[in-house]
Amino acid sequence: MAAQLSKSVEKEATEMAASAKKNAGVVTLLEAGDFALKSHIKGQKVLLAVKASDPNYGSPLVFYSIYLPQKDGGSITFKLRCGDSDLKLLKPEFEDIIAGARTPDSRE
Repeated sequence: MAAQLSKSVEKEATEMAASAKKNAGVVTLLEAGDFALKSHIKGQKVLLAVKASDPNYGSPLVFYSIYLPQKDGGSITFKLRCGDSDLKLLKPEFEDIIAGARTPDSRE
């Protein structure tokens, strides 16, 4: 999943991490920090576990968001949603795909 957002990478990532801390009984912040594309564009990543169950993914659900900057000051986010049991398999592949991606602004 991908979406363009109006706020900067830092604001989006900070708000996501803060939301997890506010809902500590339901959401756990597993990881937050820097992420860079192979083209050296720097962004942020946030990995959350949510105490919820889905028949397709199991429990807990994991949401992994990678935020990259756009020239307009906004950001684009790429998200992975899976079950905790699939995270070890999917996370490296997701990171590799995103690291090699070209954002819309980088195509100019």
